[in-house]
Amino acid sequence: LCADVVVDTVGNLFTQACGLVGDQGRVVIMGFDERARSTIKPLEILQRGLKIIGAGDFNSLIFSDALHLARRLPLEGLLTHRFALDDFDKALEAIGVPPERGASYAGLKIVMEGRTAS
Repeated sequence: LCADVVVDTVGNLFTQACGLVGDQGRVVIMGFDERARSTIKPLEILQRGLKIIGAGDFNSLIFSDALHLARRLPLEGLLTHRFALDDFDKALEAIGVPPERGASYAGLKIVMEGRTAS
């Protein structure tokens, strides 16, 4: 079982993400880890038809200021849903996926937890 989309939110799991995504799938790199290195062969990306998407908006000049500001904001209010890992289909529906089924976007920030949601 392979995913259509795998998101590396920590920035050092690109090789693993490519191993989890199916052929013709997308790997989205959102995390930042300047020490990270990958060993995937470009030919594998080509043969499998993978799409690699850089989705981070990192500006090192203001990042530390943004973190400082974030500590003072009530960010817990952004969390709108919690789902057990087994309920990933409900989590996807909450963020409007897949759009072809007419799902509406209801989730702002979703947390996936172990086997049982709290």
